[in-house]
Amino acid sequence: MDVNSALRACPICRKLSYFIIPSVIWYTTKEEKQEIIESYKAKLKSIDCKHFDYGSGSCPFGTSCFYKHAYRDGRLEEVVLRHLNAEDGQTVIAKNIRLSDFLSDLHLR
Repeated sequence: MDVNSALRACPICRKLSYFIIPSVIWYTTKEEKQEIIESYKAKLKSIDCKHFDYGSGSCPFGTSCFYKHAYRDGRLEEVVLRHLNAEDGQTVIAKNIRLSDFLSDLHLR
């Protein structure tokens, strides 16, 4: 295991993780670990995302963000994922596609 993987691994099960949960509890079972994760995510969902900024901004984490994406009137952002079928039969989730992405590659004569 290289240094970067070790830094992102659970200290007990060594499963790769992309988020760290601060906790004073050292869990002993899988159920305890899941309970700690769920309570942490629930706490984050109550905190407004500073990047989303009540709909005025854009969150770089998209659907992976654990913070609340709410508009000023209290409505929550509706997440719509676009699923595309790849040639090999796999399903992939498409990111935001803008017309400008295609036009920037277009070379006019």
